Amino acid sequence: MFIIVFKENMSLRYPIYLNRFVAVMPNMENNIRQLLDKISQDKIIFKKHFYERVKDRPITEELVRDYIKKTDRLLNIEEQPSKRVGEKKYKLWIKLSSKYSLIVVLAVSKETLYIITSWNTDKKWQKSIQK
Repeated sequence: MFIIVFKENMSLRYPIYLNRFVAVMPNMENNIRQLLDKISQDKIIFKKHFYERVKDRPITEELVRDYIKKTDRLLNIEEQPSKRVGEKKYKLWIKLSSKYSLIVVLAVSKETLYIITSWNTDKKWQKSIQK
């Protein structure tokens, strides 16, 4: 559960972040789903950090490319603060199977999607952490 706190007379553009993250509004979720559906493969760029981390993780670039286009498997979207002007950053949870989820951290700048990092999680492990 995520909480967004707004100061009095403050617009939605200036939330106070709790735990550094902001839950995505429903219309924002639809916009992200549409972006993922429409974006072409040549507009998906993987950052150096992704390639450094993928060496230690059981995922591939092809797996991420395939699953970010499967918006029907999208479980959750969380907006994250971005350090760059004009860029939006998100963390996505995508269902791989009944046991595993794929987490993808990505940034959107203009019409390009930058994959920053990704990993898979075991749902049993996630539930034990949440308790």
